[in-house]
Amino acid sequence: MEKTICPLCGNKIERGGVEIEYASLLNGKNERVYKQHICSCPCCNMVWVTNPIEKESLDTYYKEMSKYEAAKYVGKSDSSKLKMFLRQKKFVDEYVKDYDSILEIGAATGENLSLYKDDGKKVLGIEPSGNNKRYAAEEYGIEMFDMTFEEYYEAVGEQEKYDLVFFSHVLEHIVEFEEFIKRAVALSNKYMFVEVPFIESMGERMEPYGLFTDEHVNYFSISSLEFLFHKNNCSLVKYKIERNEGGESPGYPTLVSLWIKNESEMLENRNIIYTAGDIIEKYMNNSAIEFKKIETIIDTISSDERLAIWGTGAHTSRLLAMTNLASKNIIKFYDSDIKKKDKTMLGKKIQPFDVADVQDGTIDTILISTYSSEKTIANYIDNLNVAKKFKVIKLYS
Repeated sequence: MEKTICPLCGNKIERGGVEIEYASLLNGKNERVYKQHICSCPCCNMVWVTNPIEKESLDTYYKEMSKYEAAKYVGKSDSSKLKMFLRQKKFVDEYVKDYDSILEIGAATGENLSLYKDDGKKVLGIEPSGNNKRYAAEEYGIEMFDMTFEEYYEAVGEQEKYDLVFFSHVLEHIVEFEEFIKRAVALSNKYMFVEVPFIESMGERMEPYGLFTDEHVNYFSISSLEFLFHKNNCSLVKYKIERNEGGESPGYPTLVSLWIKNESEMLENRNIIYTAGDIIEKYMNNSAIEFKKIETIIDTISSDERLAIWGTGAHTSRLLAMTNLASKNIIKFYDSDIKKKDKTMLGKKIQPFDVADVQDGTIDTILISTYSSEKTIANYIDNLNVAKKFKVIKLYS
């Protein structure tokens, strides 16, 4: 069998792994099927994508299609983000007493940095989205560079360092993560805060294949993060697993961690009682069983039903590639994200939901293609005052 090399520990392993398919993506591979291959290393528990989407396409996507666009530009606010920022700050302040400055990589709207600025900290953000940079300056008076961290480092280098370097839900998107961490550590006077999706939580996920996405190229455990930071002369201060108390939500559970530079004392090595490969195999087997139920539901859609798909994220991309959904009579794709205006799936323009489509009979059936927002969308549809009958298909509830 073909061998592949672990990007973290260099171990040569049999390629093996699993494969997830996506179709009609919005990040540079539109109208094509992308077969994402995922491998795991039994030595360091690193999980990674061996064939990530081209870096240039991902960088462009993050600059133009940020999921964290400010309310001013997308027309809505997200209170869950503020709850996350407050939760993260509480964690930082509990274990870091001596910091006066913070650099956030992937600073989004600047709302997180504003909490530290209000405490008198010196703050700076690096954020690919130009809209977010403008919003951070207008709303919070926060300076940000609208570029990738790689672009920032190449332009600015190590001219200025910060007591705390902070990056939340960023590392899983970085193809060259070793170089990323090396540079992040170089810009830190002492501490690094890191939050990533928790690979060990795969068994807790209910959405089939939901932990995987075309954007994520790495999946970390505490053991693989320790391996990575120890290579860069850093030690673990504290970690915890954060679960969304409101139920399963995208990105949860997460691994929250704090690291310190140049410390000789390291935590005792924990006995690793699992391998990432075992977790992935179990998760994929369970996902396959649940996905069969979804395929059965989709198979019940007749060829003459005028169908609208509500949701145009990775969930829909997987369905288009891994079921016969693409062969159905799809008339429209709905999505409330205004950044997707003028984007297409299967050559059809993505648009916000229009109640006239069900009032005048343009659409016979709406398929809700999202796990996390299915109940919200279904409740919205239930409350519509529409006399004409139409069908709503829910895949989970």
